[in-house]
Amino acid sequence: MAFINDMEIAELQKTLTTREAAGEILANFLPLLRNLLSDVPHSDAYNRREDRLTSGLLPEEFGSWIPLSSRADGNCLFHSASILLIGNETLSGILRLLTVSELFAHSDFYGDHPQVTQFAQASGYSQAAIFSILLSDDLASDVYAGNSDNAPRAIESLAKTSAKPYVFSSQFHVLALASVIRRPIFSVYPDIPGCTAIKNALHCVCYPREGFLENSSLNAADPVHIMWTRANISPLRDCSKNQQFPLNSSNKKRFLLISKQLPVKKQQQQTTVPIKRQQQKRGPIKPQKQTTDPMKSQQQKTDPMKSQQQKTDPMKPQQQKRGPIKPRQQTDQMKQQQKTTDQMKQQQQTTDQMKQQQQTDQMKQQQQTTDQMKQQQQTDQMKQQQQTDKIKQQQQTDQMKLLQQTTDEMKQQQQTTDQIKQQQQTTFSSNPQILTHLKKTGKTSNSN
Repeated sequence: MAFINDMEIAELQKTLTTREAAGEILANFLPLLRNLLSDVPHSDAYNRREDRLTSGLLPEEFGSWIPLSSRADGNCLFHSASILLIGNETLSGILRLLTVSELFAHSDFYGDHPQVTQFAQASGYSQAAIFSILLSDDLASDVYAGNSDNAPRAIESLAKTSAKPYVFSSQFHVLALASVIRRPIFSVYPDIPGCTAIKNALHCVCYPREGFLENSSLNAADPVHIMWTRANISPLRDCSKNQQFPLNSSNKKRFLLISKQLPVKKQQQQTTVPIKRQQQKRGPIKPQKQTTDPMKSQQQKTDPMKSQQQKTDPMKPQQQKRGPIKPRQQTDQMKQQQKTTDQMKQQQQTTDQMKQQQQTDQMKQQQQTTDQMKQQQQTDQMKQQQQTDKIKQQQQTDQMKLLQQTTDEMKQQQQTTDQIKQQQQTTFSSNPQILTHLKKTGKTSNSN
């Protein structure tokens, strides 16, 4: 369904160096995306598998909602938005490209975003502190340095860094993504002990940029709900005011999308109705009648195997004391057993996901370190080669200049000698007496 492939997106990401380039990307591809979304009748995200691991993190007001998982590979914000918009993750690449282009092209607006002040007031943080927390990028935070005049350049730095795939997103990306899809985004923050201030700031609706213009109806549209969480479903570390890593990429957070399906309670009622009707048709389980047949009694006495089996069976005495098990009790026991089994599976899945995420992160970190070392080596070699070439070229130039200078001096001397000879010949030819005197003098000298 995507109208541009990953290779073309990668080439466009390299051109994201100026505001003009970012504006050109928005002008060329944003209308295509909106036309595509207008042609999609509805999203089939409701048919996706429920993420049970995240259900325990849902805030109280979203207790009846169903969380749906997205791939935790750094593109999870755009995976979630793509799933909610068209039912799959095919738009993730173009959504990232347009989001970072939106940040770059309108860095002045996002550097002084109206909602940042609301985030600061809700959390109790200062304006500079909440801005750095929302950036969630070390390089962009260094550019910002707590100075509001540097905010637009910090947004541009964030856009350049996050233009590449597999880079985690921040709250500024949520704000820009709302502008790209022209719909509000409800940033759902989970109930985590000790992170009340961060939740007060990030648990809110993020509105599109055009929604702040006069006579705009975008803020009244139905919001898309996307939830913050982490791959290993563990609480965020240290959310004190002097720390900034609730949104830091080192926390390995990812986004989970939430789709407003049928409440969980109603679904459970629907699934239990057929069981009750079936049990009503069958009727309650009647207890077996005890017989007083002397032959059977004698047989029980003479059969040691059956007697031993009755003693070792713990369920039969319990049934005789409690009476027959009713259908409702059987259903509750089955539910309890299923619940225990699901909890064990959930714990195992959580453990497996944690291990897999750790291995993936280690491999990515090692690969990045290796790539950086190779790139640095290549850069150093190129610089060294360039310096060597410059030295050789300078030596050749000096040699040529010296040779040219020597040649010119020799030519000049030759010209001077020729001029003197020519002048002497001219003088002698014009005055014959001097020539005669020289001849006589030469003869006298010879005779002496």
